[in-house]
Amino acid sequence: MKSPGEEGIFAAMNNIRFILLIVTIALGNSLYSQDSDCNNPTPIALPFGIQSASTCNTGNDLTTSPCSNSLFLATEDLFFAYQSDGQECISIALTNVMEGTGMGVYYGCPDTANTCLAQAGGVPGTSDVSIESVFLPWPGTYYLVVDNAIACTDFDLAVERLDCPVVFPPSANCGQAISMNGCSEIINDLRIAAGEGDPGFIQNGVNNGCWDGSFPLNYTWFSFRAASAGQFAFTLSAQNAQAATDLDFQIWGPVSTEDSLCIIAAGSQPVRSSFAAGEEPTGLAAIHPVLNIPVTDFCEDASGDDFVAPLEVQPGEWYLVLVNDWGGGLANGAVSIDFSATGNGVLGESMMEPSAIQDTLICPGDSVRLWASGGLYYQWISEDVLSCIYCPKAIAEPDSSQTFSVVITSLCRTDTLFATVGFYEEPLVSAGPDTLVCGLNPVALTASANSNGNFLWLPDSITGNSYSPVPQAGTNIFVATFQDDTGCFEVRDTVMVEWLGELPVQGIELVPDDTVYLGMELLIKPDTLPGGLEFNWNEPLISNEDSILFIPDSEGSYEVALTVADSNGCEKTINSVFVVLPIRIDIPNVFTPNSDEYNQTFGPVIAGDGVELLSLKIWNRWGELVHRSTGATGWDGRHSGEPAAADTYIYRMELKLPSGKIIVRTGAVTLLR
Repeated sequence: MKSPGEEGIFAAMNNIRFILLIVTIALGNSLYSQDSDCNNPTPIALPFGIQSASTCNTGNDLTTSPCSNSLFLATEDLFFAYQSDGQECISIALTNVMEGTGMGVYYGCPDTANTCLAQAGGVPGTSDVSIESVFLPWPGTYYLVVDNAIACTDFDLAVERLDCPVVFPPSANCGQAISMNGCSEIINDLRIAAGEGDPGFIQNGVNNGCWDGSFPLNYTWFSFRAASAGQFAFTLSAQNAQAATDLDFQIWGPVSTEDSLCIIAAGSQPVRSSFAAGEEPTGLAAIHPVLNIPVTDFCEDASGDDFVAPLEVQPGEWYLVLVNDWGGGLANGAVSIDFSATGNGVLGESMMEPSAIQDTLICPGDSVRLWASGGLYYQWISEDVLSCIYCPKAIAEPDSSQTFSVVITSLCRTDTLFATVGFYEEPLVSAGPDTLVCGLNPVALTASANSNGNFLWLPDSITGNSYSPVPQAGTNIFVATFQDDTGCFEVRDTVMVEWLGELPVQGIELVPDDTVYLGMELLIKPDTLPGGLEFNWNEPLISNEDSILFIPDSEGSYEVALTVADSNGCEKTINSVFVVLPIRIDIPNVFTPNSDEYNQTFGPVIAGDGVELLSLKIWNRWGELVHRSTGATGWDGRHSGEPAAADTYIYRMELKLPSGKIIVRTGAVTLLR
C-alpha cells in the first residue's frame, strides 16, 4: 500500500512510459484516428456499450482534473459526452484494460470543471475498473474520460442508468463531520461522495499519529457524543472486495464540546491511529478478526496489522474520527462499518431529528417550496416533476392536491415523512340581493364571504363589508371586491339598487277650506291624481276612492290620512287636518234701512251652509202685520211700499236646518232711520 516499492512504481511509470507507448501504438487496433477532447467527444445515449475501443491515437488533451489522483491522465485519453437531464445516477464498467487504467466523470469540460463527481482506477495493480454509481445532479453535458498512466489501452465500456443509491454529501473537511450517534450494528452500504479535504490539516509531529509521509487526500470525517461509558470499536472495509482501496483512520477525544473538536484535533495527536498498508479491513477491536490475537496497540504504521485497541469513552464527551481512502480506489463505491463490538448505549440515539414541511395549502397555480431537515441524504417521491429529487429543498408546481413523501437518511437512521399540499378554495362572495328601494330611502348593503378577508366597495372605495351609498333615483350598480387573507383570490360580486324616487302625491287638498261649518260639503282629495296608484283613506274617513265628498254631522277637529301605493309596493302616507264648526244663527235687534249700504235688511245671519229661511213675519206694536215673506228674502223696512216708521217691531221666522229640522225664532227688532 504505502511501501517504498509501491511508491516507486509511480516513479517507474514515468521512465518506461515512452517505451510502452511506442509498443501500444504499433500493436493497438484503434477505432479513432483524430484527437478526442471536449470539442470532439464521442456522444453516448443510455444504455451505452462499446467493445474493443482504444485510447490510442486520441491525443493527450487532459493531464489534470479536479480529482486528487490525476497520474493516470498522463497519456492519450478518450472523451465520451453524455447529455443528462440531471437528477439521475449511472453505473460505469471499464473492462479488458491495461493495468493502471483509470476513468473520471466530470460535469462540463474537465479542463475547467471544479467538481470531482467520480474517479476510479489509475493505480498500480488495478485492471478492470467500475464505478457502481455516480449521481448527476444538474442538467447539462457530462464527460467520461478513459486514460492510462503509462500507455494507450484497449477497453470495453458499459454505461447504464440505475436507481440512485443513498450517497451522503462529502464530509472531507472537519467541520462537515457526520454523526455516528444512533449506530449500533453493521452499515453494509455506506456511500459518501468523494472529497479531498484540507491538505494542511494533518501535520507531522503535531497530529499525524502513525500516518507517515505524503498521501493522497480522500478524507471523510465522523463525530459522536458518547451517550454512556463503554467500549467504542468498529470494523471498516470496502463493500466491494475487488475495490483497490486502502483505508486509514485517526481518532481524537475526549473533547468537552462539539465546537472544540476540530480545534483539538488540529493541535493534538490522535488517541487511536492506523496507517497499515493493504486492502484488508481495519478498525478497533479487542481481538484481531483475522489473526485472532488480542489487540493492545493504539497506533499502527504502514507495516502494521490494521487494527488498534478499542477506545473506552466517557459519557457526555465528544470524539472525532477521520477516515482516508489512501489509494483513491473507493471512488463512489461503498464501505461497510460494523459497530457490533461497540458497547451497548455508547453511541446512543441519533442526534439528528428528521422533520419536513407540514401539510399546507397554496394558491392555485403557485409553486411550493418543499423542505426537509435532520438527515444527510434526502429523496423526494412525487407524482409531479420537482426541481430536484435528491436534495433537502425542492420546488414543486402541483396542479392538484398531492401528498409528497421524503426519505430522510442519516448515517444509521432512515425515516419517511409525508406532507399533503392542497389548494385554497376560491371564496364564495355575495354583495347581497338586488334591491328596489321606495323613494330615496337610505339602504345598507352588506357583503359576505365564506373566508376571512377584506372588502372594498366601488365606486366609492369604501372598505368594510357594510356600505350605505348615497341614494340616487334610478338604477345603480355597486361592486363588492373581496381580497382573501391568503392573498390568493380577488373575487367580485355586484348588486343592483334601484331607487324608485318619491311618489308624486305631496299633500291633501281641502275644498273649500280646512275650516267648515256643520253640514257643509267638504271635498277631500290628493293634490295630484297620477295614474297607476292605489288610494287608501284611513279612519275616520275610510275609502279606496281617489277623493271623498264629506258632509260633517258633528263639530270638532278631524285628522285625515291618505296612504298612496304603487305597483312596486311603495307606499306614502300623507295627513291633513280640518275643523268643523257648529252652525250659527244670529238675529240682529236693530237695522237701519237708510240706503247707506249697511244693515239695509232684517233677517237671520247664518254661519254655515244648508240653513233655509222658510218664512218671516213682522208686526208693529199695534199688532198690524207689516211684512210677510218666504224663502231667503229678509225685510227691507217698508210697509205697503213705503218706508215704515222708526219703531220697535215684533218678528217670527221659521228656519229649516240641514238636518231637516224646522225651528222658530221670535223677538223684537228696532228700525232706525
